[in-house]
Amino acid sequence: MGKTSSQPVDLLRFSIFKKSFFYSSILLGIFSLMPLMAQTIVVKPYLQNAGPNEMTIMWEVDGTGDGFVEWGLTPFDLFNTLTSTVLNSDENNFIHTAKITDLQSQTKYYYRVKSDAQILSNLEIKF
Repeated sequence: MGKTSSQPVDLLRFSIFKKSFFYSSILLGIFSLMPLMAQTIVVKPYLQNAGPNEMTIMWEVDGTGDGFVEWGLTPFDLFNTLTSTVLNSDENNFIHTAKITDLQSQTKYYYRVKSDAQILSNLEIKF
């Protein structure tokens, strides 16, 4: 009788293990696809519409997601952050634009563009 009563418990353990393994496999599959969904730059960042104390930075990527410009006075002091505006250039590519204001003339600034989780480019401008 000991074997018959433990058999349903063993089947229950196996069933839980199977479901746990199944859901773990799904999560692993999702996370393994994440690098494939990362943005890459199609058009490198470029400067547009310079004003007396402002500069617009634009770039194009091949995936969806938020874009950011971080800038500061040294490459190690990029504490200012601006979220870009996104325009659809075609069905797969997206143009990001960010207008930085309150810049000081005759000053060198460093900036980089980022996607949700990755740095896409590091550059500098003299304003």
